[in-house]
Parts: sequence; structure tokens; C-alpha cells
Amino acid sequence: MVVCYLQQQFRVNSGTDIYTGRGLKPSIVDQYEAGIKNEFLDGKLSANFSIYRIINNDLAVTAPFLADGATPNSDATKKQFNGQTTSDGLEVDVNGYLSPNLYFIVGYAYNFMRYTKTSGLKGSSIEGEQIVINPRNTANASIFYTFSANTLRGFKVGASAFYTGSRRAVTIIQLAKHRLLAVYCLLVVLLRLILPRGIPTKRCPYWQGLIT
Repeated sequence: MVVCYLQQQFRVNSGTDIYTGRGLKPSIVDQYEAGIKNEFLDGKLSANFSIYRIINNDLAVTAPFLADGATPNSDATKKQFNGQTTSDGLEVDVNGYLSPNLYFIVGYAYNFMRYTKTSGLKGSSIEGEQIVINPRNTANASIFYTFSANTLRGFKVGASAFYTGSRRAVTIIQLAKHRLLAVYCLLVVLLRLILPRGIPTKRCPYWQGLIT
């Protein structure tokens, strides 16, 4: 199945304009997306792939300085419009059953979000500058096994791993020698007891760790 769509929407912005003191106007966001979904092996395996472009015509961010342009701003609700941003990306995920008891999910996403139009004034963002705290690459994988033997019937065990690629810690304007935040992975192991229908399901986290 192939899906394509175009969408224009108003994105409500919270906070107040650093220069006028009034509530922020909405940003206009244009989204273009195309994707394909298919099933294989008599429905045991499902795969999805999509590509997109999202254009935010005026991104609202926390203002680094007050209206005088010199005093640092410590109020996160005071914001300014930094210019147009464009996100180009893709997403792919595959899930299915390796056996009646073994289920898996894997996914990968790429997102390049950067400024494509700015005012060019002193202190403004630079065209082509990547958005802060926005990784280009993320991925995840999960696998679950449900026991069917009489002695362990109702137990499910699984593990999930999440990957986040490097991303900028500060803007180029804020720090000329900007640094990147490190890549990190999160691993979660879960034990789950599936009770008879009508009785609430209980989950028991067994171990969780952060690997950087």
C-alpha cells in the first residue's frame, strides 16, 4: 500500500514575544510525506517505509537575550521567532513473528532539521545551521518471547534497545566552538506476567541501564 499526503497546519506557540510582550502568533507548518507499507510471509512480517519534508515557516524558540539584546534571558516563556526551518527525513520499521512465541520490532529514523531562512541580523541563527538537541539518527529494536509451556504459561520476557545519535549542545552563535552531545544507548529488560482475562495485567521491570 502506497500513501502520499500534503498538509498545512497552524502550530500554536506558547509563551510571549520578547519584543512585544504579547502572546506568540501561530507558526504555519507545511508537511509533505510519502510512504509504503507491505506484508510478507502470509502476514507474519510487516515493513513500513516513509520519507517526508516538514517546513516550519517561523520557529519559536526561547529568546537568549531580553529585548535590549544584551541582558541574558532566564525566563523560558519569553520567546522569539528565529526563522524558517526545514526537516528532511525518513523512517523505516519492520516487525513480525519469528515463531508463534517470538515477536520483534526494529526501526530506524533519519531527520536533518536546519534553518533555511533567517533574518541575517546580528545574533540571528545561520542558514544551514542544524537545530540544537536534534539528532540526525535514531534507532530502536525490541524482542519479546511469550512462554506457552504449562509451568511458565503467562510469562513474557523481552528486551528493548534505543539508540540516539550525536546532536549539537549549543548554537553556533552561542558558542563559536560548539560541541556535540555524545551518542547514547538505552537498554531495557522487561518481565511481564499476563493474567487471565478480566484481571489487570501487572508488569515487573527487572533491570534497566544506560550505556553511553
